Amino acid sequence: YLVMYLIIRALKYFVFLILNFGLLFFSRDIDIEQFQKDLFIFFKDYEFNSNLVFFMVSNFVVFTTFIVKQILKPFVEIFIEHFYKYGFYFLINILSISATFIVLRVYGYSRFYLLLYLITSSLIFEFFDRAERKF
Repeated sequence: YLVMYLIIRALKYFVFLILNFGLLFFSRDIDIEQFQKDLFIFFKDYEFNSNLVFFMVSNFVVFTTFIVKQILKPFVEIFIEHFYKYGFYFLINILSISATFIVLRVYGYSRFYLLLYLITSSLIFEFFDRAERKF
């Protein structure tokens, strides 16, 4: 059971990573120049291409999402009593992605792809939570 649980957790991480990378990759007007400048402060001799920066930002979003979910987990029962579970996951996703994009100064992402990400990731949270409960 432990191996299956770990496989599900890893798969969950990669699905969220791919979804967020897709949001950044397919946004036409994405602006990551400020984050690249911040990286240049610490890595002066290395020039980051945009795909690597997208990957780094996506990892930050995924980690932030999972941390926020763990922090707010005690409130899920209270929230579900008054609203619904998908709304809770939507709230977690929008909170973590907006906070991460603001802190890393990522601008110009597509609102359509952002909405698509939020809806899809909320549904995927529910799917993986059901799968994790089985193991």
